[in-house]
Amino acid sequence: MKSINYLNYFLTGIPALLIITGYLTDSDLWMAGGLFSILTGIFHIVVGVSLCIETNCKPLYLFYVLGVIAFFNLWSVTDWETVMLIPPVLALYISLLIYFKAKTKKYETSPQDK
Repeated sequence: MKSINYLNYFLTGIPALLIITGYLTDSDLWMAGGLFSILTGIFHIVVGVSLCIETNCKPLYLFYVLGVIAFFNLWSVTDWETVMLIPPVLALYISLLIYFKAKTKKYETSPQDK
């Protein structure tokens, strides 16, 4: 879980860094950041669904999966301006879930320790 947390830091930080650098240097790096954010979204969806399955659909993780489903449903029936704030909120939410899951996993004892 700790490696997933570090991978999340990397995959979330790189698009933000590329987008900010692209705007500050007036280059096309912001487009690379936008494309890289698709990879970040796929990672978040895969991790979110697997965490939901792993935890037997605890409400915290189920809320994320339902949020992703609601986003894609809303996106298909409305325009992008209506739903463009949902992905950053979902990304922050799953990042917090991954962080706290990794932190609590650190303090759990394994069966071999008993």
